[in-house]
Amino acid sequence: MNKIENIMISIFSIGIMVAISGGALVFILFLMGFILGGESAVYLSNLASKILMPYFIKSAAIGVFAGLITFYIHGKHELSIK
Repeated sequence: MNKIENIMISIFSIGIMVAISGGALVFILFLMGFILGGESAVYLSNLASKILMPYFIKSAAIGVFAGLITFYIHGKHELSIK
């Protein structure tokens, strides 16, 4: 493996872990809002969907892009027919 491939694998790993952790956080916030109800629910759901979720979606996109670059640098990937 070359240095660029190692960097791309690290970016992929970090991006996907941030996205997965963020998904869990958003789920917990929505669940807390569902349990609490009222104004607290509105605040928590707006916090989760409008403020936090866009960052986690961007993190996932960056991670997937780095993973695709790694596939093409390496020259093979798991989805090939070969």
